[in-house]
Amino acid sequence: MKKLCLIIFLLFSCIILVEAQQKTISLNAFIDKTELPLNQMLTFTVKISWEGEEEEYEVESIQSPMCKNLKIMGYSSANKVEARQNQLISIKEYKFTLQPQELGMGYIEPVIIYYKKKNSNQQYSIKTTRIGVEILPPVTSKEGKGKYKVIGIILIIILIGIIGLIIYLLKKKGSQVEEVVEEVKTKEEEALEKLKTIAVSRKDFVDYYSKISLILREYLQAKFDIKTLEVPTKEILDSLKQLDLEESLITQAEEILSACDMVKFAKHEPQPPELDHIYGKVEKFLEGNRTS
Repeated sequence: MKKLCLIIFLLFSCIILVEAQQKTISLNAFIDKTELPLNQMLTFTVKISWEGEEEEYEVESIQSPMCKNLKIMGYSSANKVEARQNQLISIKEYKFTLQPQELGMGYIEPVIIYYKKKNSNQQYSIKTTRIGVEILPPVTSKEGKGKYKVIGIILIIILIGIIGLIIYLLKKKGSQVEEVVEEVKTKEEEALEKLKTIAVSRKDFVDYYSKISLILREYLQAKFDIKTLEVPTKEILDSLKQLDLEESLITQAEEILSACDMVKFAKHEPQPPELDHIYGKVEKFLEGNRTS
């Protein structure tokens, strides 16, 4: 009877010892929020701790948790030793960053951790419980709103600057076009300006008629793209007749050039009225061709 009691006592002591060994290591698993907006992240932490030195237990690497409606985006681990009430506490901590996939409930399935006591082949295991999290519609934080507000202001300033630059360039371009339009003159206007520079000279009428002939010849060459300089009047008239021009224009040109030839080659001495008449004929000829 005494032997039986001794056996029962030893068996009971062994059970208590095994349970004590298993209870010396603890597991804590938690999430940083139970309600998770769709545009935010969740941190799932698994913490294993025991009394004593870190080498007293061998903990196998933790497997990534199985998740529903949550996706693992990151993982980190850390080992540390803390002193609590003159007792060393060894801690292994694992953190998982999770991203929600859609609205509804998300779940983190239980994680099993296997470990051994130092100098022992006996393997033990502990596991976490299933953890649920409610996934809510996206939210905009105050910090995010402030950031977007600053970005919006910057974009508005840039847009105003671009619009201002476009307006400035358009105005500048418009003014340049106006200046160009003002500077561009017709061939008739150029010839008329040259005509106005000729002073009527009753003494040197040969030079006067030569200048009028040169102005008309230069005009006809520029206007109709024909050769008029250093060529006879007849050749100029023949070239004009080959063009689709009004007969009256050719007649006027012939009268002016012939009158100049009479003074230059036939030694004709024009009277004062003729000087004014030839000037008027050239001026009328040029004025009449402004719109042609």
